[in-house]
Amino acid sequence: MTGDRFCLYFAKTIVLNPKLRAMKLTSLAAALLLIPAFSFSQNLFDGYIINQKGDTVKGQIRCSKKGHELFEKVFFQKSFSDKKFYTPDKIREFFVNGETYISREVDGDLSFIHVLSNGTVKLYEYRYEMQSGNEVTYRTDYYIEKSGSGTLTKVKSGKFKKIISEMMGDCSRLVQDVENKKYDIDNIREVVEQYNSWKRQGNG
Repeated sequence: MTGDRFCLYFAKTIVLNPKLRAMKLTSLAAALLLIPAFSFSQNLFDGYIINQKGDTVKGQIRCSKKGHELFEKVFFQKSFSDKKFYTPDKIREFFVNGETYISREVDGDLSFIHVLSNGTVKLYEYRYEMQSGNEVTYRTDYYIEKSGSGTLTKVKSGKFKKIISEMMGDCSRLVQDVENKKYDIDNIREVVEQYNSWKRQGNG
């Protein structure tokens, strides 16, 4: 039951039950205060964090509908009495809903980035909020990294073919498909996963 449905159910119960109508307002207020906490707990999912010491700590992580929040900070609850927000400078990594986020420097700022593909070539996603007048929009940038290089390269539409050629040049078929416009930046995840699969088969 969602917080809104719970509130409606609670109100109907009071109206239909004469005894409950005599309930003190303080008791009613106390009950209604539980609704935000109830709604908040519905966004908690099993996961873990990896702290700066390299220790894995299991608990629950909050995921809201505003996906960009996970790139700035993460709410982690180890127990009911042990919960806090972590920023990218406090932990190395976190895992929730089958997805991994790691702490990396993006354009000079330490942020969490979402691991989309992991292999010879790594692909990351970074979402952020943009304010334009009174309108708020959310944007997504992609970063690519050759395993072991330690260097993130931002994938831009105008340089997509060049980046693929430089990073995956040993897979001529894939490079040719990109040159022939079979794939563009919107297919970046598919391209990287195809390449990593090809490398895992012992090619290149």
